[in-house]
Amino acid sequence: MAQVYEAANEVPPQARLADQLPPDVDTLSPEQRKVIIDIARVFLKENRTIRRLELEVASTETNQDDYRLAAREADEHIGHDQLPEDT
Repeated sequence: MAQVYEAANEVPPQARLADQLPPDVDTLSPEQRKVIIDIARVFLKENRTIRRLELEVASTETNQDDYRLAAREADEHIGHDQLPEDT
C-alpha cells in the first residue's frame, strides 16, 4: 500500500489525531481547546498553500524548456552572444 501512495506522490494516512491525544485532553479549558483547534487550522491552511505552490512549480517546470528558448531570442539590450541572465 505504501507504494501506491509513493507513486501518487502522497503521504500515507497516519493514525487519527484524536486517537493520539492524551486521555486528559478533555479537561482543557475552552480557551486552551480553541488554541489547539486554531493551530490545527493554521497548519492545514499552510499545507494547502504548500501543495498549491508545489503544483504551480511542477507545472512551470514542464514549460522550462520553452522559457529557455525564448530567452535566447534577439534582444536589442543585450549582445546576440549573451543570454539575458549574463547581462
